[in-house]
Parts: sequence; C-alpha cells; structure tokens
Amino acid sequence: YIKMNKSQSAMEFVIIASFMLLVILIFAAITTSTVLKVREESDKKIAQDVADFAFREIEVAKTVNDGYTRAFAMPQTVNDISYSINIIENRELVVNYLDNEYVKFFPTDVSGTIIKGANKIEKKEGKIYLNIFECNDKLDNDDDNKIDHPDDPGCENQYEDSEESQCEDNLDNDGDGKTDHPDDPGCQTPNDDSESEPECNDNQDNDGDGKTDHPDDPECKNPNDESESV
Repeated sequence: YIKMNKSQSAMEFVIIASFMLLVILIFAAITTSTVLKVREESDKKIAQDVADFAFREIEVAKTVNDGYTRAFAMPQTVNDISYSINIIENRELVVNYLDNEYVKFFPTDVSGTIIKGANKIEKKEGKIYLNIFECNDKLDNDDDNKIDHPDDPGCENQYEDSEESQCEDNLDNDGDGKTDHPDDPGCQTPNDDSESEPECNDNQDNDGDGKTDHPDDPECKNPNDESESV
C-alpha cells in the first residue's frame, strides 16, 4: 500500500510537472508572438512615417503657385537601418522598411524620383517635379548636342543642375583670373570640365623633385601631361 502511494505520488508529480511545463511553453509562445507583433507594428509605423514625411512635401507643392521650389532631405537610415523609397508610375509612393511595405497614392501626377538625402521639389505649369535637373531632364540645355549624364561631359552625375562644363560656365573655377575657353589655358575646348591646368604646365613642383613643368621636369613629355610623377 505504501509502495502504491509512492508510485502514485511520483506519477502525480510527473503529471503536474508536465502540465506546468506546458503552461510555461504556452506562455512563452504567446509572449514571443506578442513581442513580434508589436515589433512588426512598430516597423510598419516607421514605414508609414517616412512615407507621410515625403507625402507632405508633395501636398504642400500641390497647393502653392507655379514657381515654387524647395529643398528637403530624406533620412539615409532609420534607427541605423536602411530602407527604400520609390515613386511608381508617377502615382504611388512606396516605402519598404524591414520588409514592411507602405504605399500612398498621390493626388496628382508627380514626375521624377525621390531619393535618400537631398531632394528638390518644384511646381511648374501646374505640375510637380521631384529631382528634375539639367543633367537628367532629357534636354540639351547647353546646346552641345549631348544630353544628360553620362553623355554630357558637363554632368558628373544625374543630379547636377547644369550641363555646362567648367570651360563654358562663365566662372573662374580655378581662381587664376581667367575664365573659360579660350581665355583659360587649362581649357583645351569649351567641353573640358576642368579649368585647372595640367601639372606639367601649372608652375608648381607637384612631385617635389626640384623640377617644375615641361620641359624641365623629365616626367613631363609635353605641357598637357596631367602628372609630373611617374
């Protein structure tokens, strides 16, 4: 009888322990699920906040008169985590943050694209333009028969707002008191994108060998060589 009680007690202990373990596992599963759901909702809210920030810039541009121009910045990361932001078919703003996608529809067509970092928004002839610059507007703005980046030598990237190269921009870019081709000796043609003279013709001992420019520096084969070094 005593042995049966001990055996029954042991069985009851195992049953109770198993039940308690089951309860703990269920509680842990519910807690984990709740935490994941809260985190997911938080990530979705971040995606929405990013989209709302950009959307407000477009809403403002929509309500003002033609000629409106404003620069604004989108964050590079959110909580040190990267995200994507795109305009689809001029009508949808799509933000993706940690695989959580948020979409907003524009009240009017928006031409251009939106990027992380600096952006420019404009309103012209009743239309809204985002990041439309001379170097991506599909026009030959400087009449050199070359259009936009990378074809126009005056465009280092598609977000530059002038297709003119340094040798035709009416500026003394290298501070030598001479401007553009043919006055600046650093400009071989109007399309050159640097007014700076090559090292072999700049009156500087660039490689520190005690010899300056062509023909004195032996590394300079002609005055147009870009480097006095080997």
